[in-house]
Amino acid sequence: MEVILPMKKLISLSLLALLSAAIFLLFILPFLPPTKEQREKALVDVEYQRYYVLTVDHEPYLYISGIDRNFNPNQVALSPDSLELETQKLHGCWVSRYLLLPYCRGQVMTSNPDTAIVSILKAMNNNIKATLDKNTEKLLADSAQLAKKMDELGYYLERHNVNDDGYNIVGSYAADVFDAINDVKQALFLLRTIDYKKRIEIELCRKYFLTIDGKRIPCEMVDMEVKNHRQLIIAENDTMPKGAYVLYNNIVNDEYIENVIRSKSQERLTWNYSGTTENGLYEGHGVLRDIKGNFYDGMWDDGKREGFGFAIDSTGHVRVGEWKDDKFRGERMTHNTERIYGIDIARYQHEQGRRHFKIEWSKLRITHLGTISKKRINGIVDYPVSFCYIKATEGTTVTNKYYKEDYQQARSHGIHCGSYHFFSLSSGAREQAEHFLKTAHINKTDFPPVIDIEPTDAQIRAYGGIDLLFKNVRTWLDIVEKRCGKRPILYVNQMFVNKYLVNATDIKKNYQVWIARYGEYRPDVRLLFWQLCPDGRVSGIVPQVDINVFNGDREQFEEFICSQAPYQ
Repeated sequence: MEVILPMKKLISLSLLALLSAAIFLLFILPFLPPTKEQREKALVDVEYQRYYVLTVDHEPYLYISGIDRNFNPNQVALSPDSLELETQKLHGCWVSRYLLLPYCRGQVMTSNPDTAIVSILKAMNNNIKATLDKNTEKLLADSAQLAKKMDELGYYLERHNVNDDGYNIVGSYAADVFDAINDVKQALFLLRTIDYKKRIEIELCRKYFLTIDGKRIPCEMVDMEVKNHRQLIIAENDTMPKGAYVLYNNIVNDEYIENVIRSKSQERLTWNYSGTTENGLYEGHGVLRDIKGNFYDGMWDDGKREGFGFAIDSTGHVRVGEWKDDKFRGERMTHNTERIYGIDIARYQHEQGRRHFKIEWSKLRITHLGTISKKRINGIVDYPVSFCYIKATEGTTVTNKYYKEDYQQARSHGIHCGSYHFFSLSSGAREQAEHFLKTAHINKTDFPPVIDIEPTDAQIRAYGGIDLLFKNVRTWLDIVEKRCGKRPILYVNQMFVNKYLVNATDIKKNYQVWIARYGEYRPDVRLLFWQLCPDGRVSGIVPQVDINVFNGDREQFEEFICSQAPYQ
């Protein structure tokens, strides 16, 4: 038998059910602790950046990337977009927008990292003149750093052309540095001409970002809890990831939220990355820059630089070429007929054991670049010999018996000549210089004389150390330069440059270098000549020959030739 309830009773039961559901939702469910899985789905990382704006009568005047407790700025710029900002990684939770209702709309509870900034900011504004004086000092330092970068970039662009890998990337970055130099000049002018009669203040600005589904979503702060040192932020367009769990923002979850915010380390990221990622690691092409002026534009693999890329550090050191496992391998040169090649010879090009050979100077052509390393070659190797260095002496007693004839033959065949001395650790530097000068022909149009330095680590230690070696090398260089009117060139290998030459800044700065590096990559240093290999082949010479390439194009080679007149 079907029982039909009266309408009033039905309505009453319905209202009671709704009331019970409401009570459960409002007063019971919010106070049920979430599961471990739900709590983990509520976690979120926040990128936080701060910067400052200098205002004059409440109008923006200049922007500052960051200031430490001693009021020293990181960077000063005309626009906030020009600042390289330090990023701080905060931790937080998705939380309900209201105390009881499970209503979020992209809201995150996270920590407030600016609690100590308030007092610093107040102190800065109380002594604004001293603060801005430090900004001026920083800008002057930035100007010097940018000028050094521009010098290194200019050298690279001068010694390369559009056919070289990375040329356009370096050119684009150089244009940015040029703009930055102009910005620094304008900022210096503004700081020096500021009117202290007006109201001058430094104000704090904040930026927040979430990474959701691979996209960087900006956020804004909606509330700050000063007492608890935390804040509520909300994502643009109320964006949230799929599967996120929202925690009720009440006393049940308060301790957990607080532990998330406080217990995990708040990582400071001093760099900014733009590019592709995979599993949270840099992958594919990307650009990385930091607040100190370091920059990389190139390929990544598993979070490490891998493949072709361009990097420049805060000192202006430019590295363009191939990277492996986050380390720079070097620039791979393409060899072709447009480059300028030469050779260096000694008695070994005339003798092999008991066999003796005569050089056929009229037949000289470079036909092979050696087999020690792979080389990238465009076309067939058939290059003219544009210059030739000839060993003249070694120590105080050894003289190359073929030197005089080879020198005369090279000059008579229109080959630009130079003479070199092999520096010995068993005799005095002054005596070696005198022996070289008595033997070598140094015509006013010849290339500069060369000192060949090839000691092993053990030999340097036995000699008395690198400082003593450099002291005696300086003696040889000074004597030869004063007597022949040409500043000598330093012949060393890449290992010597990396390990020892960095400690002789005067020599590195004042003398051109000729680097022996038999790998496939160009030496990572400013240089005049690069010795590619010791086992090259030259038609007209039977034994193997050292092959060298001039670091520059034909126009620069002609300029180098013209510069070989004696000092006035």
